[in-house]
Amino acid sequence: MKKLGLVLAAAMIAGPAMADNQDVKVSGQIFANYMMNQDLNKETGFTVDRARATVDGMFNESWMAQIVLEGKTADTTTAKSSFFVKKAFIQGKDIFNAGDHVRFGAGSNAWKDLMYKHSKNRWIEKVALHDRSYSAGEVAGVRYGNFSNAFKYSVSLHSGNDDSTGATGQDDDATGIELYLGYAFNDAMGLHVLVNNDAEEKKTGAADKRDTTAVAFNYNAHGVDALIEMAQLKVGSADARSTTKAMVSYNYSDNKGVYLGLQNHNKDEETASSVKSNTIAGHYWTLAKGLKTGVFYNMQKASTSANDQNTLLWKWEAKF
Repeated sequence: MKKLGLVLAAAMIAGPAMADNQDVKVSGQIFANYMMNQDLNKETGFTVDRARATVDGMFNESWMAQIVLEGKTADTTTAKSSFFVKKAFIQGKDIFNAGDHVRFGAGSNAWKDLMYKHSKNRWIEKVALHDRSYSAGEVAGVRYGNFSNAFKYSVSLHSGNDDSTGATGQDDDATGIELYLGYAFNDAMGLHVLVNNDAEEKKTGAADKRDTTAVAFNYNAHGVDALIEMAQLKVGSADARSTTKAMVSYNYSDNKGVYLGLQNHNKDEETASSVKSNTIAGHYWTLAKGLKTGVFYNMQKASTSANDQNTLLWKWEAKF
């Protein structure tokens, strides 16, 4: 309820002001794919994974608001489609120091904001911390940070994690604090560290304290878009899951490129997800501004060989 209250407050405050402001931008994004074959589920067919609409409104040079509406197709767990408010926040810049920002409301954590700026391959697959849902939800709270200098930082206080897929009782309204630190060696290379601590969720005795850490290195130059990431989630005293991921794409021309993604899990993550490792490789094309497509082969090694998956995907991303 606390999160819902913050979302509604942000939407109510932002809506009338943006309606009267001429500086309003509406954009959208669609992730879709055609699954040509899948060994495990014997599924084929076209699906729209996610579709979102974003409204950005500027109050003045310092203050803005953003609302993101998102819909996604039925997942394998609930077999239900959903439509929801993904983000609703107000943000100010240059409030206390040049280049800083302060954010109130429901918005993605610093890791998602920055990793997807350094890696343009979200339409192919997620970064490790987001993919495993360790600490990657759209959280309601307050954030202060500065990403404009070589040394980058942010501190967030939050009260929930909608996208988390941990055990029952570990997800809802878990208050926490998140610290991000980063350093840009130059325009092409940077190092990133995140620490997130979530308190035990009080509604059920089954909950455990959750601690997330992540380290990443990015390189973006000469047509190469590379991100190497290690993420770990510790749940209670016994469970310490971790995953290591490398995502590399190379644009060998203005509108063509190749992609390779490698992910490996430790024993705890393998036990929790029944997946040992994942490899995805393929070729993509930019068909027009904002429109990409590509064909990729995905090979997933499961805990038992009978559950291995080998999938051929035809993926699309449309942005407007």
